[in-house]
Amino acid sequence: MSATTERLTPRVSIPSVESSLSTKLLPTVLSVIAGSVDAIGFLGLGGLFTAHVTGNLVILAAHLVSGGAAPVAPMLSVPVFMVALA
Repeated sequence: MSATTERLTPRVSIPSVESSLSTKLLPTVLSVIAGSVDAIGFLGLGGLFTAHVTGNLVILAAHLVSGGAAPVAPMLSVPVFMVALA
């Protein structure tokens, strides 16, 4: 009887998620937003990256290697990031 039931059930075509335009555009849109936030924050906060701890560590290392004073904001970026995650 199940074979008869399967033959009578209409087949419904389910669209693929991968064929959706919004799914294809989502990574690009999110990348543009993240990059914009980071660039605006970098310029607005005087050289402090808002989205990338690695960038702050690079700035800190560049100051230390060049013999300059270590800015407080990049030094605090990693501990503050870790506390925020906890």
